[in-house]
Amino acid sequence: MSAPVELSPAEIAAAVSRYQAGEGLEPLARSLGIRARTLRKVLVDEGVAIRPAGMPWVYPRSRAEIALDALALHDAGASMRAISVELGVAYSTIKLLLSEQASPR
Repeated sequence: MSAPVELSPAEIAAAVSRYQAGEGLEPLARSLGIRARTLRKVLVDEGVAIRPAGMPWVYPRSRAEIALDALALHDAGASMRAISVELGVAYSTIKLLLSEQASPR
């Protein structure tokens, strides 16, 4: 069995930044020459929230940003289903957001 690999503080900081920027755990670990399990422990020890396996990194948008995007797509003629797929938000959420934006007639 080989000795555990030690990462320098600079390597740990770089790994944290790269992971938080969206790089996957497995490829990041490979680039550092360590196992993913080891990198996961390092990240957790640094207080980093670990994404579920296989989940793409999506920059979280505010409800207001999603509503504006949905309204713009709707005004351009997109269906609620198409808007849902485009924005990666549930159909029911799009329906709610658009109904809140609707002007009284």
